[in-house]
Amino acid sequence: MNSSLLLKIVSKTYIPLFFSSIFLYIINSLLIKNLVPANDLLKWNYSLPFLYIFFIVFSFLILSLLLVVRQRNLDYVGNAFLLLTSIKMVISYFILRPILATSNFDNGFEKKSSHKEWGRKTK
Repeated sequence: MNSSLLLKIVSKTYIPLFFSSIFLYIINSLLIKNLVPANDLLKWNYSLPFLYIFFIVFSFLILSLLLVVRQRNLDYVGNAFLLLTSIKMVISYFILRPILATSNFDNGFEKKSSHKEWGRKTK
């Protein structure tokens, strides 16, 4: 692959993804610092940086694999996207599972937030 073509692909795909992820992380962390009490934040199962790193790494991986699939056969890009995002969601479910499984009320804010995202109602 030509180096100028590689630079063009990187500048069009990876750099905007990286900077938008950093921008959204900053906004999200500011909102959480202002809305969630520090005591509740310490009780969360996963930290915000861990979750962002997890999803950024998977997004970069999915994007890289889609570019490879696109280069080989454009017709399979949609199928590859569905497969890769399904795998990502299965892994995400296993990350969310310990939060849903806890029965104590120590993680009330975290559990309410995840239920809102998944469309479930809490007591």
